[in-house]
Amino acid sequence: VVSLHRLSGESRRRSGLSRRLARAAAGVGETLELTLFPSRCKVCRAWLETPGAKVVCGACLSALAPERAPFCPCCGAFFDGAGEPHYCGACLETPPPFSRHRSLGRYRGPLKEIVLLFKFRGYAVLGRALAEAICAGLGREDGLWWGEPILIPVPLHPRRERERGYNQCSLLALELAKRSGLEAAEGILVRARSAPPQSTLEAAARARNI
Repeated sequence: VVSLHRLSGESRRRSGLSRRLARAAAGVGETLELTLFPSRCKVCRAWLETPGAKVVCGACLSALAPERAPFCPCCGAFFDGAGEPHYCGACLETPPPFSRHRSLGRYRGPLKEIVLLFKFRGYAVLGRALAEAICAGLGREDGLWWGEPILIPVPLHPRRERERGYNQCSLLALELAKRSGLEAAEGILVRARSAPPQSTLEAAARARNI
């Protein structure tokens, strides 16, 4: 048991070092691109002329403002039209195994493009803008931050994290922790199998995949 524990600890240390090196390499590549090549917004292709602007222009970042449409307080689904938050039919009929879910906005337009850049294109720096938008839009929402919540990022499978260079959920959780004063606890969840990416599946297949 002692030998297995020591081997496991060494594996964790090596895995942690690999993740740090991968993040550092991603950051160096990102910096070189921004320094050596003319910078255009990766969403609308406008020139980044504002001092300090990186990857995405201010106009596209302003699209990270929270959705103001009514929503389901349980699953977070947005409704069309005006009105107050109310439970959707699906949550009333079959309550999900969680009490509350919220989204900053609908997955479309500049918000979708920024999420894809952050998640798949190596622009880890966008985690700061996303965290700022979440805290500004949802940071004071009643019932969302009650008690003593802990931010627990969903892990990537080690193989996929090596390919991507970082876990976007971990970066976002750390940025949220800096701004909210909450604890970001990594290592609580473990990805036990390498499943197909959710982005490649339809809704029903996504549920089965999880």
